[in-house]
Amino acid sequence: MMVSSWQGYTESYASRHTIVERLYPESTYSNPHHYLIIIGILGLLIKLYIDSIDRILLNE
Repeated sequence: MMVSSWQGYTESYASRHTIVERLYPESTYSNPHHYLIIIGILGLLIKLYIDSIDRILLNE
């Protein structure tokens, strides 16, 4: 159940962002490993963003 919701989320995310469509054409979305790569990259960016906010708040 969780996997199907993630797949739907990544497909809707890719359809809204043309850059993602150019980098990853629709044919690559048939491979489930690409979901893990995209989710991993998004998770890493979110973690870096949260860490940078923590640093700014601690410095003040």
